[in-house]
Amino acid sequence: MSTLRAEELQSREDKIEGWPVRITSYRVGNQYRSTVDNIDPGATVARGAGPSREAAELEAISTARERLAKVKRLEASLSAVHESMAAMQDLFKKGN
Repeated sequence: MSTLRAEELQSREDKIEGWPVRITSYRVGNQYRSTVDNIDPGATVARGAGPSREAAELEAISTARERLAKVKRLEASLSAVHESMAAMQDLFKKGN
């Protein structure tokens, strides 16, 4: 019985959609795998797999880009809601 193990491990830091991330890739058997994590606290944002390191990283980075862009849009929406609520509270205070 043979066991597969990770080989050719590479890791680098980069930014995706303004977020600092770590991109890790390695080979298991004849397939490459890649993960993108958000460094602190190190939660995995996306994973990818493919016949080459480039393909696996491209898949993981593409998924991470989509997910992190959604977080940025959500933060912007929440900020706008907070600003609107603060303005409404000011109007309410002036009316009383």
